This record gives sequence, C-alpha cells and structure tokens, in this order.
Amino acid sequence: MKSIILTTLALAFLVIACKNDGSSSIEQELKEKIELYNDSVMVVHDRTMPQMSKIEDLRKQLTEQRKALIGVDNFNEVKKVNNLLGELNKSENAMWDWMYNFKPDTLQNDEKVNYLREELRSVRKMENIVISGIAKAESYIQK
Repeated sequence: MKSIILTTLALAFLVIACKNDGSSSIEQELKEKIELYNDSVMVVHDRTMPQMSKIEDLRKQLTEQRKALIGVDNFNEVKKVNNLLGELNKSENAMWDWMYNFKPDTLQNDEKVNYLREELRSVRKMENIVISGIAKAESYIQK
C-alpha cells in the first residue's frame, strides 16, 4: 500500500514538474521574441537618432539660402526651400512623435510581442521619413 501511495505521489510530482517545464519554455520563448523585437526596434532608432543633428545642420543651411533668395526676389526658389524646411520639420517630428509614443513597458508580456512587432513597422516608417527629408534637402543644397 505504501509503495502505491509513493508511486502515485511521484507520478503527481512528475506531472507537475513537466507542466512547469512546458510553461516556462513558453514563457522563455515569449521573452526571447520580446527581446528580439525590442532589439530590432532599438537598432532602427539608434541608427536614425544621430540623423537629428544632420537635420538641424541642413535646416540652418536652407534657412541661410532662403534669406539670400528673399533678397533677390526669387519666389519659386524660396518656395522650394520652404518646402524642404517643411520636410525636415516633418522628419524631426516623426522621430519625436515615435519616441514619445513608444511605451512597451506599459504592457504585459503577452501583449508586448504584437506591440513591438507593430512598433518595428512604425520605427521603420519613421526612419524612411527621416532619410527622405534629409536626401531631398541634401540634393537641393548640392545644386
């Protein structure tokens, strides 16, 4: 009788241990996905953030060109420069808006994977806006 009770208890502990391993394996996989997505998001952010100083430099150059153009009464060129300044502002705002709205720590782990997956799309979109604004401004300045 004692051996039946001990065997039953041993089997119960084994079943509980197996369930815990499965659950911790799922949790570990979830944590790894969260880490992967978070790292990917931060790579794009960290690659784009240094461009903010480039935006500021281009903005200064374009502002100086606009001042010179206003003096010679060249409306079309002033309009182009104003549009480029608008693109740079849009680029900078895209970065700040994304950073302000990025809040992964407010979610539970099971919600974070989807959130970070969506944020990866969002941060890539922001990066494209920044790169586009800079490219347009640099192209104009190099003329």
